[in-house]
Amino acid sequence: MLHRAWAYLSVIFAIFARDVKRVLRNPVALVVVLGMAVMPSAYAWYVIAANWDPYSNTSGMKVAVANSDAGFDSSVAGRLDVGDQVVRQLQGNHELGWEFVGADQAVNGVYEGEYWAAVVIPEDFSEDFASVFTGDFTRPTLDYYVNEKPSSIAPKVTDAGVDALQKAIDENFVKLVAERVVDTTQEAGEQAEGKGEAAQSNLTEGIANARETVGQAREAIGNLQVTIDSTKESAASADDTLARLQEGLGPLGDAVAKAKLLLDEARATESEYGSSLATKATEGALVLGDVAAQAQREAASIEGAVQRAGDDAQAALQRAQGLLEANENLIAALEAQAADPAIAADPQAAAAVAEALEQAKGANADLQTTVGALQQATDALGTTAVALETQAQAMDEAASAASESVRQTAADFQANVLPAMTGSLDELADACGTLQGALAGLSPTLSQARSVLGELETMLTSASSSLSTTSDALGTMESNLDQNLSDLQALQQSSTVRMLSEYLEADPADVGAFMASPVTLETKLVYPVRNYGSGVAPFFTNLALWVAGFILMAIVRMRVDPAGLPRFTAAQAYFGRWLFYVVIGLVQGLVCCVGDLAIGIQCESPAAFIGAGLLTVFVDVNLMYALAFAFRHIGKAVAVILLIMQIPGSSGMFPIEMMPAFFQAIHPLLPFTYSIDAMREAIGGFYGLDYLRDMLTLGLVFVPVGLVIGLGIGRVDFNLNLMFDEKLAKTDLFAAEPVHAFATEMAGSAGAALDGEAGAAAGGRVSAANKVAASVADGVGGAVPGCEGAAAGGMSGEGTAAANVGCGGAAAGDGGAAAGIGAARFRTHTLVRALLNVDEFRESVLRRATRFRRRYKWLAAIGWAALFAQPIVTFALMVAVDADVDTRVEMLVAMVVGIIAVDVYLIVLSFMNTSLNRQLALANLSPEGVGAQAASQLGGAEGASAPGDAPSGTSASVPSAAAPFEGAAFSDAAANSAPSADSSGIVASSGISASGDTPAAPSRAALSASDDTAPSAPSAPSIPSATSKGGEGR
Repeated sequence: MLHRAWAYLSVIFAIFARDVKRVLRNPVALVVVLGMAVMPSAYAWYVIAANWDPYSNTSGMKVAVANSDAGFDSSVAGRLDVGDQVVRQLQGNHELGWEFVGADQAVNGVYEGEYWAAVVIPEDFSEDFASVFTGDFTRPTLDYYVNEKPSSIAPKVTDAGVDALQKAIDENFVKLVAERVVDTTQEAGEQAEGKGEAAQSNLTEGIANARETVGQAREAIGNLQVTIDSTKESAASADDTLARLQEGLGPLGDAVAKAKLLLDEARATESEYGSSLATKATEGALVLGDVAAQAQREAASIEGAVQRAGDDAQAALQRAQGLLEANENLIAALEAQAADPAIAADPQAAAAVAEALEQAKGANADLQTTVGALQQATDALGTTAVALETQAQAMDEAASAASESVRQTAADFQANVLPAMTGSLDELADACGTLQGALAGLSPTLSQARSVLGELETMLTSASSSLSTTSDALGTMESNLDQNLSDLQALQQSSTVRMLSEYLEADPADVGAFMASPVTLETKLVYPVRNYGSGVAPFFTNLALWVAGFILMAIVRMRVDPAGLPRFTAAQAYFGRWLFYVVIGLVQGLVCCVGDLAIGIQCESPAAFIGAGLLTVFVDVNLMYALAFAFRHIGKAVAVILLIMQIPGSSGMFPIEMMPAFFQAIHPLLPFTYSIDAMREAIGGFYGLDYLRDMLTLGLVFVPVGLVIGLGIGRVDFNLNLMFDEKLAKTDLFAAEPVHAFATEMAGSAGAALDGEAGAAAGGRVSAANKVAASVADGVGGAVPGCEGAAAGGMSGEGTAAANVGCGGAAAGDGGAAAGIGAARFRTHTLVRALLNVDEFRESVLRRATRFRRRYKWLAAIGWAALFAQPIVTFALMVAVDADVDTRVEMLVAMVVGIIAVDVYLIVLSFMNTSLNRQLALANLSPEGVGAQAASQLGGAEGASAPGDAPSGTSASVPSAAAPFEGAAFSDAAANSAPSADSSGIVASSGISASGDTPAAPSRAALSASDDTAPSAPSAPSIPSATSKGGEGR
């Protein structure tokens, strides 16, 4: 097993060693290889060096500044000249090339391209700034002109510079305003500080005085309460006296009535009872005297009680009026305190004073109600006392008059009884009548007096309640005043007052600087990168390595010629040339990465950086080699498409989040993504296993993908690649693999080389195979039209005559048909069908070819129309629809996918046409020719080396065209005797010989010299025209 494995690998190493020897022995090839190793790297080095630190060279970018500011005189800030301040500041700023010119020159310079941008400071710039001090705000405006046409990056740089300028202006203005505000505040604060201390002292004293006044008021209310209580007692006593008096009016009235009755009787019995009358008159006088005395005593008692109640009410009224006056003084004092600016400036003190003032005003309203009630009571008592005095005097006068009259009557009775009896009795009767009238009028007066005393008692009770409420309010006020006094004393010692004192001592410049920039940004770099060149080095290094692989793919041939090699299979040929590609690629990667380090990029781990570069170039070369090997020119186009997709989709220059959604979607599918990230880890520093993850992704995902494409798909698209090479070779413009070399590599036998007996037994088949090989060589050169021309003639409708000319001649024979086959490989069932019945196979192919040919032109026209219509329609939609960037990218991607689909359609259509032509060529072979073709592809022996007149530069023995990847067995003698078409055999060239002429195609005679006994092939039947209405063609 190990021996077979080593034998297998030794062939691969032999191919690689042969290629390396050819390069080393050829100075021109060695120079080309060295150029391939250095040129892509030079691209990376130059671009990295050019982008080393572009943002440190912005001082050469000219930006015009035009100052038209006229300045402004502000009553608050003084003279403002912001424009001059900006100019002075920019004169010391060298981040951009500031040039100070006039406004017209600045604007015109931007349009002319002399300046990248211009900043014009308008005339009212400072005036607009000063509007902040007046309250009529006008935002200052800078006129910024920028020319975006010459560069897409320059506007970003100038924008950053102007933004920094605007920020500096804002900071300077904020600093200026803050300084002015602090200055003004400190001046006002210093003035208020002295007043504040006096105000605090006055407030303290005022609160203390108010507290004392409130205490006095509460004491006065207490005394008044006592007086009211005493007055209530006096009023109750007077009411009791009036009640007794009112009760005594009945007996007194009865006595007066009795006296009057006696007088009436006396008048009636005047003559008879003279003496008795005198006696009765004396008794009546005594009775009247007693009544008068009693009435006098009661009247005096009532008058005294009413007088005492009136005095008490008057005293209470005087005290209430004094308390009201004191309360009004307190209100005036509190209002004065509230109006004091120092108190108004302190919210806490102002609130306390306002609360005390409100309570004093409420108490004052209650006192006014009490005073009014007391005044009414005093007035009522005075009126009652006067009425009582009048009634008592009238009653006393009446009683005295009556008593005196009775006494006088009694005294004069003897002297003047009879003469004057009648008159005296009349007078006495009148007096009794008057007394009765007085007693009758006294009763309502007493009732009224009692009613007044009841109202007085009610008023006194209400006044007492009001005084109690007032006393409680004054007590609350006194408590609040005590609390306010404590708060004021605490406020004087508080931290706020101390902070205010400290603020008044602060430096306005320091405050202004803080307000201009209150936040300090502290930047902490994580994985710092010293310069921009080091930051973009991973992207441009990957780009250079991909280009290096593409150059390698474009210059070095894919196919391996057998000269100087033992027998090898197609897989061995793949890995033999693959090994050469990989080694050259690794040299390119090593040169590029070492060069990056040599020019000075930042790198935390040079070994990891070089390792990432080597793995990157290995992945790139492996993938592009596989694409080119499997798809030839299509593979090269796919490599270009991959490069186009990876430039924006790998986040090499911008974060992937800034890119359109399509590129974000393909980002994780691209090898650039992981190789760039791995290099960034090596440059900026490692985090966890990120570097290892990226390296494993590259090695375990993209390397197998390349091997699957190269070894898997390459097996099934041999004829497709052959078609491309044939078509491109016919143009004499495009580089293409020589078909005979292509066939040589991909041909071979299915089994081991035949021994001598087998070769003798199959001699006829070997000769036929050699004829086919000769036909292949002639078919590539185009010297023999053969049956391919016949087939084309039949399909194009030129008739059977042309077909007979192409295939029926004895000179052409099977060789002409084989020329139509070329190096093509047929499927096994196709060969079996041809071997079983070549005539039936020919008829079937002709029918299919005729049907296909009728539609071919129209199908191709549709494809070409769709190919050109897609870009037109896409760009027309882009113009017509105002779509965003993501939509436009999606439309472009859809257009590219559509174009690729149409290209695949056209390629498949052309391949079907070519395949039918080759099947027609196979069908036009004789049965022996079909057998030889089948033998060469499915199991035929290798061609024998034969002497001949093969020209220099061609192989003396070309093996039969066999199936690719089935093994190619070549004789060592023939291989060693066959020099390559160019001296290196690796670097693609035009095949020019030393004399400058294109070497001739190998002759059929030289390649079929051993076929002396082979039977001649019968002429092939003609191919009917596609337009024929009868015969076998249909």
